[in-house]
Amino acid sequence: MSNSFIKKPTGLIASMFIAILFMFGFNSAYAKTYEVAYLSASSANTWLGASVREMEAVAGANDINITEFDAQFDPAKQTSQLQDAIASGKYDGIVVCAIYGVGLIPDIEAAIAADIEIVVLNQIVGPDLTTSDPQVDGIAASVLASPYRSGLRHGELTVRACEGDDNCEVVFIYGIKGIPLDDAIRQGFDDVVSQHSSITVVAEGEGKYLGPDGGIAATQDIL
Repeated sequence: MSNSFIKKPTGLIASMFIAILFMFGFNSAYAKTYEVAYLSASSANTWLGASVREMEAVAGANDINITEFDAQFDPAKQTSQLQDAIASGKYDGIVVCAIYGVGLIPDIEAAIAADIEIVVLNQIVGPDLTTSDPQVDGIAASVLASPYRSGLRHGELTVRACEGDDNCEVVFIYGIKGIPLDDAIRQGFDDVVSQHSSITVVAEGEGKYLGPDGGIAATQDIL
Protein backbone atom coordinates (compact mmCIF):
# COMPACT_ATOMS: atom_id res chain seq x y z
CA MET A 1 0.00 0.00 0.00
CA SER A 2 1.41 3.36 -0.99
CA ASN A 3 1.43 6.30 1.38
CA SER A 4 -0.68 9.40 0.68
CA PHE A 5 0.10 12.90 1.84
CA ILE A 6 -2.47 15.58 1.02
CA LYS A 7 -2.25 19.30 1.73
CA LYS A 8 -5.66 20.33 3.04
CA PRO A 9 -7.65 22.64 0.71
CA THR A 10 -10.38 24.67 2.37
CA GLY A 11 -13.93 23.39 1.86
CA LEU A 12 -13.13 19.92 0.46
CA ILE A 13 -13.88 17.85 3.54
CA ALA A 14 -15.66 15.06 1.69
CA SER A 15 -12.83 14.64 -0.79
CA MET A 16 -10.30 14.55 2.03
CA PHE A 17 -12.07 11.75 3.83
CA ILE A 18 -12.59 9.70 0.71
CA ALA A 19 -8.80 9.73 0.47
CA ILE A 20 -8.40 8.92 4.16
CA LEU A 21 -10.91 6.10 4.30
CA PHE A 22 -9.65 4.61 1.06
CA MET A 23 -6.58 3.59 3.01
CA PHE A 24 -8.76 1.44 5.26
CA GLY A 25 -11.15 0.21 2.58
CA PHE A 26 -8.36 -0.80 0.21
CA ASN A 27 -9.27 -4.48 0.46
CA SER A 28 -13.05 -4.04 0.60
CA ALA A 29 -13.44 -6.63 -2.18
CA TYR A 30 -12.85 -9.24 0.52
CA ALA A 31 -16.09 -8.13 2.24
CA LYS A 32 -14.44 -7.43 5.57
CA THR A 33 -15.86 -4.80 7.88
CA TYR A 34 -13.06 -2.51 9.07
CA GLU A 35 -12.94 -0.90 12.49
CA VAL A 36 -11.45 2.60 12.69
CA ALA A 37 -10.87 4.71 15.79
CA TYR A 38 -11.16 8.45 15.26
CA LEU A 39 -9.30 10.42 17.93
CA SER A 40 -10.80 13.89 17.84
CA ALA A 41 -9.11 16.82 19.53
CA SER A 42 -12.60 18.00 20.49
CA SER A 43 -16.00 16.76 19.37
CA ALA A 44 -17.36 20.22 20.22
CA ASN A 45 -15.22 21.85 17.53
CA THR A 46 -17.53 22.73 14.65
CA TRP A 47 -15.01 22.01 11.87
CA LEU A 48 -14.19 18.60 13.32
CA GLY A 49 -17.90 17.94 13.83
CA ALA A 50 -18.56 18.57 10.15
CA SER A 51 -15.55 16.46 9.26
CA VAL A 52 -16.66 13.40 11.22
CA ARG A 53 -20.09 13.54 9.57
CA GLU A 54 -18.38 13.31 6.18
CA MET A 55 -16.15 10.51 7.46
CA GLU A 56 -19.18 8.55 8.60
CA ALA A 57 -20.96 9.05 5.27
CA VAL A 58 -18.00 7.71 3.32
CA ALA A 59 -17.35 4.95 5.85
CA GLY A 60 -20.95 3.76 5.71
CA ALA A 61 -20.62 3.11 1.99
CA ASN A 62 -17.36 1.20 2.40
CA ASP A 63 -17.97 -1.34 5.20
CA ILE A 64 -16.08 0.74 7.76
CA ASN A 65 -17.21 1.36 11.34
CA ILE A 66 -15.91 4.51 13.01
CA THR A 67 -15.68 4.92 16.78
CA GLU A 68 -15.05 8.51 17.90
CA PHE A 69 -12.99 9.40 20.97
CA ASP A 70 -13.37 12.96 22.30
CA ALA A 71 -10.24 14.31 23.98
CA GLN A 72 -11.88 17.66 24.84
CA PHE A 73 -8.61 19.48 24.07
CA ASP A 74 -6.83 17.51 26.82
CA PRO A 75 -3.48 16.11 25.56
CA ALA A 76 -3.18 13.61 28.43
CA LYS A 77 -6.66 12.29 27.76
CA GLN A 78 -5.90 11.88 24.07
CA THR A 79 -2.69 9.98 24.83
CA SER A 80 -4.66 7.63 27.07
CA GLN A 81 -7.31 7.16 24.38
CA LEU A 82 -4.67 6.31 21.78
CA GLN A 83 -3.02 3.81 24.09
CA ASP A 84 -6.40 2.22 24.87
CA ALA A 85 -7.27 1.97 21.18
CA ILE A 86 -3.99 0.23 20.43
CA ALA A 87 -4.22 -2.12 23.42
CA SER A 88 -7.78 -3.15 22.56
CA GLY A 89 -6.61 -4.94 19.41
CA LYS A 90 -9.96 -3.96 17.87
CA TYR A 91 -8.95 -1.38 15.31
CA ASP A 92 -7.57 -1.80 11.80
CA GLY A 93 -6.85 1.91 11.59
CA ILE A 94 -6.73 5.08 13.65
CA VAL A 95 -7.40 8.62 12.44
CA VAL A 96 -5.67 11.12 14.72
CA CYS A 97 -6.43 14.82 15.04
CA ALA A 98 -3.63 15.59 17.47
CA ILE A 99 -3.70 18.15 20.26
CA TYR A 100 0.02 17.84 20.95
CA GLY A 101 1.53 15.92 18.08
CA VAL A 102 5.03 15.45 19.45
CA GLY A 103 3.68 13.75 22.55
CA LEU A 104 1.76 11.19 20.48
CA ILE A 105 4.75 10.03 18.43
CA PRO A 106 5.82 7.07 20.63
CA ASP A 107 2.30 5.62 20.67
CA ILE A 108 1.78 6.26 16.96
CA GLU A 109 5.01 4.39 16.28
CA ALA A 110 3.75 1.56 18.49
CA ALA A 111 0.50 1.44 16.52
CA ILE A 112 2.35 1.29 13.22
CA ALA A 113 4.55 -1.49 14.58
CA ALA A 114 1.33 -3.36 15.43
CA ASP A 115 0.19 -3.05 11.77
CA ILE A 116 -2.47 -0.47 12.52
CA GLU A 117 -2.92 2.06 9.73
CA ILE A 118 -2.44 5.62 11.02
CA VAL A 119 -3.92 8.67 9.31
CA VAL A 120 -3.04 12.16 10.54
CA LEU A 121 -5.80 14.75 10.21
CA ASN A 122 -5.54 18.53 10.39
CA GLN A 123 -2.68 18.79 12.92
CA ILE A 124 1.04 18.10 12.61
CA VAL A 125 2.51 15.05 14.32
CA GLY A 126 6.10 16.16 14.82
CA PRO A 127 8.14 19.12 16.03
CA ASP A 128 8.25 21.13 12.78
CA LEU A 129 5.04 23.12 12.35
CA THR A 130 6.26 24.86 9.19
CA THR A 131 5.83 21.87 6.88
CA SER A 132 3.07 19.49 5.83
CA ASP A 133 5.60 16.74 5.10
CA PRO A 134 5.30 13.62 7.29
CA GLN A 135 7.63 13.45 10.28
CA VAL A 136 6.90 9.88 11.40
CA ASP A 137 7.83 6.94 9.18
CA GLY A 138 4.99 4.60 8.30
CA ILE A 139 2.02 6.98 8.46
CA ALA A 140 -0.49 5.82 5.83
CA ALA A 141 -1.96 9.22 4.96
CA SER A 142 -1.78 12.83 6.07
CA VAL A 143 -4.45 15.46 5.37
CA LEU A 144 -3.49 18.90 6.64
CA ALA A 145 -1.89 22.27 6.03
CA SER A 146 0.99 23.38 8.22
CA PRO A 147 -0.13 25.98 10.78
CA TYR A 148 2.83 28.21 9.94
CA ARG A 149 1.69 28.28 6.32
CA SER A 150 -1.84 29.11 7.48
CA GLY A 151 -0.37 32.00 9.45
CA LEU A 152 1.42 33.28 6.37
CA ARG A 153 -1.89 33.28 4.53
CA HIS A 154 -3.57 35.16 7.38
CA GLY A 155 -0.80 37.73 7.18
CA GLU A 156 -1.10 38.05 3.42
CA LEU A 157 -4.85 38.61 3.69
CA THR A 158 -4.25 41.24 6.38
CA VAL A 159 -1.82 43.09 4.12
CA ARG A 160 -4.42 43.10 1.36
CA ALA A 161 -7.14 44.31 3.74
CA CYS A 162 -4.89 47.12 5.00
CA GLU A 163 -3.82 48.29 1.56
CA GLY A 164 -4.06 52.08 1.33
CA ASP A 165 -4.32 52.55 5.11
CA ASP A 166 -1.24 54.22 6.62
CA ASN A 167 -2.32 53.34 10.17
CA CYS A 168 -4.02 49.95 10.02
CA GLU A 169 -4.88 48.69 13.51
CA VAL A 170 -5.52 44.95 13.65
CA VAL A 171 -7.02 42.58 16.23
CA PHE A 172 -5.57 39.05 16.26
CA ILE A 173 -7.94 36.32 17.47
CA TYR A 174 -6.22 33.13 18.60
CA GLY A 175 -7.93 29.78 18.82
CA ILE A 176 -6.20 28.95 22.11
CA LYS A 177 -3.28 31.23 22.90
CA GLY A 178 -0.09 29.45 23.93
CA ILE A 179 -0.59 26.06 22.30
CA PRO A 180 1.95 25.06 19.61
CA LEU A 181 -0.64 25.27 16.83
CA ASP A 182 -1.55 28.87 17.59
CA ASP A 183 2.05 29.88 18.22
CA ALA A 184 2.97 28.63 14.73
CA ILE A 185 0.02 30.43 13.13
CA ARG A 186 0.96 33.65 14.90
CA GLN A 187 4.60 33.29 13.85
CA GLY A 188 3.60 32.97 10.20
CA PHE A 189 1.29 35.97 10.55
CA ASP A 190 3.97 38.08 12.23
CA ASP A 191 6.57 37.15 9.62
CA VAL A 192 4.36 38.75 6.98
CA VAL A 193 2.90 41.80 8.72
CA SER A 194 6.20 42.77 10.35
CA GLN A 195 7.36 43.81 6.90
CA HIS A 196 4.64 46.49 6.80
CA SER A 197 5.17 49.34 9.25
CA SER A 198 1.64 50.63 8.65
CA ILE A 199 0.12 47.53 10.29
CA THR A 200 -0.09 47.25 14.09
CA VAL A 201 -1.69 44.52 16.18
CA VAL A 202 -3.46 46.52 18.88
CA ALA A 203 -5.34 43.74 20.70
CA GLU A 204 -5.65 39.97 20.99
CA GLY A 205 -8.47 37.58 21.85
CA GLU A 206 -9.30 33.87 21.93
CA GLY A 207 -12.10 32.02 20.16
CA LYS A 208 -11.41 28.65 21.90
CA TYR A 209 -12.05 26.58 18.73
CA LEU A 210 -15.65 25.87 19.69
CA GLY A 211 -17.36 27.57 16.77
CA PRO A 212 -17.79 31.14 15.51
CA ASP A 213 -19.56 32.42 18.62
CA GLY A 214 -16.35 32.40 20.67
CA GLY A 215 -14.47 34.49 18.14
CA ILE A 216 -17.39 36.86 17.71
CA ALA A 217 -17.70 37.35 21.47
CA ALA A 218 -13.96 37.96 21.84
CA THR A 219 -14.06 40.54 19.05
CA GLN A 220 -17.08 42.29 20.55
CA ASP A 221 -15.36 42.48 23.93
CA ILE A 222 -12.32 44.10 22.36
CA LEU A 223 -14.36 46.58 20.35
